[in-house]
Amino acid sequence: MRKPKGLSSRQRWRLDMQIQLLKTHFDPEEGISVLDLGTEYGHTGCSVRGVFPHATITGVEVHKPTFLACKEQAGECYDYLIHEDALTYLAETGDFFDVIIAAELIEHLPKDKGQILLQLLEKTGRLLIVTSPLGFKHQGELYGNPHQVHVSGWEQKEMKALGWETYALMPSATSPCSCAIYSKVSR
Repeated sequence: MRKPKGLSSRQRWRLDMQIQLLKTHFDPEEGISVLDLGTEYGHTGCSVRGVFPHATITGVEVHKPTFLACKEQAGECYDYLIHEDALTYLAETGDFFDVIIAAELIEHLPKDKGQILLQLLEKTGRLLIVTSPLGFKHQGELYGNPHQVHVSGWEQKEMKALGWETYALMPSATSPCSCAIYSKVSR
């Protein structure tokens, strides 16, 4: 299976930690359902597929050129790829997922929309994984994608107050931007 190339050390760390977290809750031979919100180029979907070969993986990406690139580079890693806004998809889907991964997504939403995202995740999935920089980290548009602008920051204490556990932290000594992986088991 062809996997997207060009991962940074931060991306590799995040993917490794997400898979480790999945394996603490599910046997890799299980046929779990996984929702990857904000697929970008398919790194998350391909990582999950590599360890959970029987998973049903749905990917959602809002930016059309990135969606098309994901489809071309990593389409075989997903059972379903959908060009849609994450909040709209979550609000309208009738599906319930064993796992929802929202990697590096919440910081691209204003605070009020980020809180709505967290509420929708709880209604739509069981094991919830959210990754984000620690606090606000300035980032503008990248590669012509206006959805890459950071508009909010999320702190550990804030996520804890909302019922989320900090699963892992990547210190800034190993990355230009420290990162947190938060998890929550719903239902």
